[in-house]
Amino acid sequence: MMAAPYLRLGSFRRLDEVIQLSTHQKNIDRYQRLLKTKLNETERQYLEKRVCEEKIAMLQFMEHQPNPKEFWV
Repeated sequence: MMAAPYLRLGSFRRLDEVIQLSTHQKNIDRYQRLLKTKLNETERQYLEKRVCEEKIAMLQFMEHQPNPKEFWV
């Protein structure tokens, strides 16, 4: 089984970085699962906002990671 590209250990310096990304992804999955249920408009808007915030947090985190090629030298 191949890990998702953002979870390859060689791309990150510490295990806590992998855990942080994994937590963001789990939150996104949970919110998206909830969005498939019956919700009122306020609840739906809140969850959609949270999905966006989690995705932005993941992207910002990944932007500050070193180039994975640096670890293969």
